[in-house]
Amino acid sequence: STKQNRKGRKPPLPAFYFHNTQKSHVKFVTVHYIQWDVLYGIMIITDEKEEYPMTKYIIDTDTASDDAVALIMALRDPTCDVVAITTVAGNVSLEQATKNALISVEMSGVTPPPVYKGIGKPLVRDQINATHVHGMDGLGDVGYPDPKLQIEEEHAVPAMLRTIRECDTDIELITLGPLT
Repeated sequence: STKQNRKGRKPPLPAFYFHNTQKSHVKFVTVHYIQWDVLYGIMIITDEKEEYPMTKYIIDTDTASDDAVALIMALRDPTCDVVAITTVAGNVSLEQATKNALISVEMSGVTPPPVYKGIGKPLVRDQINATHVHGMDGLGDVGYPDPKLQIEEEHAVPAMLRTIRECDTDIELITLGPLT
């Protein structure tokens, strides 16, 4: 039953199905919710949306195009409370990763969480970027305008520690960038 909340079940993801009517040639959209049940390895499709508690996240990112999509999805997901975004050098330089994180937050259209700049290079090796994959700006060289949002003054590491200490519930750390 879709009403059970077994351990391992993830919140439902919306799936949009478009239906054509032959008479009016108008498309109607029906929203179903898809759940992947980890315990049984099956997909459940239902018209009912279950209630899930909002989870708090800190997202650490080297924001290039893949991470930009992940940030926007997390920021717009009603079950995710992104309490902070931290940046690190990886796919692109630290400066570019931070700029791309701010652009992504603005593009999401939600109340922005604070963005903190972190480490600019790996601790034990030279930095290897992925500009040959993501473009020189990390976002496909589309030419997005400079963000209006500003980064926080505090460094990412003490900001993470402070945020975790001050939070009244658990916070999950999502590391999309290199672990430094």
